[in-house]
Amino acid sequence: NDNNLMKTSLFLVGRYSDYINEFAPDIINVALYYICNHLQNENLILTTSLSFKNICNCCLIKLISQHDYLLNIYFKTLNYYLNKDYEDILDDIIFCLLVFV
Repeated sequence: NDNNLMKTSLFLVGRYSDYINEFAPDIINVALYYICNHLQNENLILTTSLSFKNICNCCLIKLISQHDYLLNIYFKTLNYYLNKDYEDILDDIIFCLLVFV
């Protein structure tokens, strides 16, 4: 099923973001964009938010240049999930962004 494949791929990007940070820093932005493109998919939100948190934690210094992009993603995600029961996911995203502010 395509949904399981997407969950697995998103999970792996987040899980290995420390490796990406150390050995393939030139693809950090690609990995970030890949994860963020799925933040508004409710079927993938748990995996996506975990991967988002992982990449922000592992690649913090290298993502500082993406501050505006991340802030934009936060507001889009907040507007999308505001009236739904996803507070824990928004908390993860807020946590990641507060580090950049």
